[in-house]
Amino acid sequence: MLGACDYQESNYSTPTSTPTPTLTPTSTPTSTLTPTPQPTPTAHFTTAYRLSVSDIPEGSCTIEPSGGLYPAGTKVTLTSRTALPYVFSHWSGTDSDSMNPTIVTMIGDKSVIAYSSKCVDGVCTYYGRQLPYSRTSIGYNRIELINNPNAVDPTWQQLKEFLIADETDTKRYYRISYMCGAFAEDVHNNAEIAGIKAAWVAVDFEGGGAGHALNAFQTTDKGLVYVDCTGESWDLRYAPILPPGQIAVFGEVDEWDKVAYMAVGEEYGSISLGAASCFEYSCYEAYIQRVANFEIILNEYNERVEAYNSEVEDYENWIEGKVFYVGSPEAQMADDWYAELDRDRVSLDLQSQLIDTEADALGASWEPLGIVSGVEIYW
Repeated sequence: MLGACDYQESNYSTPTSTPTPTLTPTSTPTSTLTPTPQPTPTAHFTTAYRLSVSDIPEGSCTIEPSGGLYPAGTKVTLTSRTALPYVFSHWSGTDSDSMNPTIVTMIGDKSVIAYSSKCVDGVCTYYGRQLPYSRTSIGYNRIELINNPNAVDPTWQQLKEFLIADETDTKRYYRISYMCGAFAEDVHNNAEIAGIKAAWVAVDFEGGGAGHALNAFQTTDKGLVYVDCTGESWDLRYAPILPPGQIAVFGEVDEWDKVAYMAVGEEYGSISLGAASCFEYSCYEAYIQRVANFEIILNEYNERVEAYNSEVEDYENWIEGKVFYVGSPEAQMADDWYAELDRDRVSLDLQSQLIDTEADALGASWEPLGIVSGVEIYW
């Protein structure tokens, strides 16, 4: 019988060391995760076009909107807002160039120009539009202006050199086939080809009837200059000079290029290209006064010439058939008379030289065409 807490001994021995158990690790398989494919994002692009706007003349209007990028197919409403004295004229590059506001459909890059015009004191200025005029009196062959976008305003010297080289003024004026409008058209187009910005100008006169055509140039140093290159058959006025032994002519024509002067309510006048030195209308008024003074001097000279020629004739008649003895009263009278005539001749020669110099400075004298009632300038 076992007592409490007794135990039966057996063949059990206590080890001297406790063995360390050897653990054989179990291999843990690696888990490979395959991600679920995600959809690739697709970029959606919208084609856009650029709208550029400008105004002619520069600063004549405000354009709303002022341009920018627009999706293809967008219909952009453009409005030109002008400030006096300018008014809207037309567009270029829109769906309807005559309307304001107008529409531009963006089917590509667009460059749009808003043109304005102005009328001040009877002078109307237009930009970028064709003319409602023809080359002939019977209405055929409409005037066509060809503008060079790279043309620039010239200096007066550059303009003068162009006009001298240009041969439009050497053509003949024909009322049926080649009138003033055709002269002005050719000068305009030739100037633009030469890189000079030019305008075609129409003039109306009081009392109705035929108008006139010429050109205008905005020079960088002399301002606005009107030029009339209408050729031979135009109205030319001559005033004769009769110096001893020859006949001279005031206003002999060696060119038909003229600087024109006009103002509404005033007469249309011209000065030969080589004689023009300033271009305001007051310069023409001073020129006319100078011509008037010249004609007074010219008439006085002609009267002196006639009196001189008459006295020479009297002298020749008096000495004809006479024999003069040295020291005789008649010989002395003949010598004194001849000396007086010679002094008159010298005086007349000097006056003739002054008159010729002034005549050269004045150039050819052209009859005024009439009183101007209205002017249209087309750039």
